[in-house]
Amino acid sequence: MSRLSSRQQELIAAAVRLLDRKGIEGFTMRSLAAEVGMSAMAAYKHFENQHALQLELWRWCVQDFKKRLEKKVINAKNGNEAILLLGHLFIEYTIDVPQRARLLFLSSFIQDVWKDQASDLINAKTWGFAFSLFVRGYDDGSVRQDLMPEALFASVYAQLIGTSVLILSGRYQHRAGTPNNVLHKNAIARISELIDMR
Repeated sequence: MSRLSSRQQELIAAAVRLLDRKGIEGFTMRSLAAEVGMSAMAAYKHFENQHALQLELWRWCVQDFKKRLEKKVINAKNGNEAILLLGHLFIEYTIDVPQRARLLFLSSFIQDVWKDQASDLINAKTWGFAFSLFVRGYDDGSVRQDLMPEALFASVYAQLIGTSVLILSGRYQHRAGTPNNVLHKNAIARISELIDMR
């Protein structure tokens, strides 16, 4: 059962649509209220303030990413394959729903979220699941054994964040004429280098 009321869920669904169109920078209580046809003050009846609403929106994006990740790796034959699938998903998410990726991975709003104790459980479940792929690879011997799973996770995450920044900025593509699929391919090749047995 959801901890949000049906009206709050409706507002979150509208917030996702608004985020996809305008990004977090264009997201206000006023714009959300207009999206659902209510007054700005009425929106405050359902969420204490804009930060509370953005936190729920962030939680929704985390759950969306986690569901996609679980679906993507369900048939992975080993940890190595699961980690590469995580990499593909991370980049696909950045390309397919860039505003969600920006909120989830790169927004300054994240700094506030990490301070919020209520987000700790969601982070633990989502990133704990992602981290478990690295433990799985270490345990099944399909990834390099000279680094602990924590170090592999940090290296791969840094690679993925860097690739996301390049994709979201558009500068790399503009300057080098490199389409996102080349960035995607190069990032996965680099991740493979990072995790493969040596």
